[in-house]
Amino acid sequence: MRLIPLFILPAIGLLSACASTSVSTGYYEVSGSTGKALDSSIARNGPMSGDAFAATQLTIVPVSIMPVETDKGCKVRSAKFKLNAKITMPRWTNRKGASADLQNGFDMFADYARLHEDIHVKIGEAAVQEMEAQVLKIPPQKTC
Repeated sequence: MRLIPLFILPAIGLLSACASTSVSTGYYEVSGSTGKALDSSIARNGPMSGDAFAATQLTIVPVSIMPVETDKGCKVRSAKFKLNAKITMPRWTNRKGASADLQNGFDMFADYARLHEDIHVKIGEAAVQEMEAQVLKIPPQKTC
């Protein structure tokens, strides 16, 4: 069982949002029975041209922006956006030849990396909420 460090939990709680979010996870394969071999495999196959162990791609998509006519002009009544997140993680294909220490170290680092990428998603959700709030603050316009 892996534990999330306790100092991380409040940050996740603070960043949680009500935004509509879609998260998918894709994997790239890594292989090797030594740390050096794993590093080389990550450099060949990993995200960001091998410069990252894991990565998250965030895309904010407008869902709906509803205008309303008021006595002051046309105002945005509601604005909704969606966050699409694609997380890329490694999948170690031939673990059996590696030492237990290397396997454990890899697993712990992969768990940390996943938590790190999940926090990027939470930050993206907060950005969506802020975007919705800012669109609602647009002053009334002459026409819709």
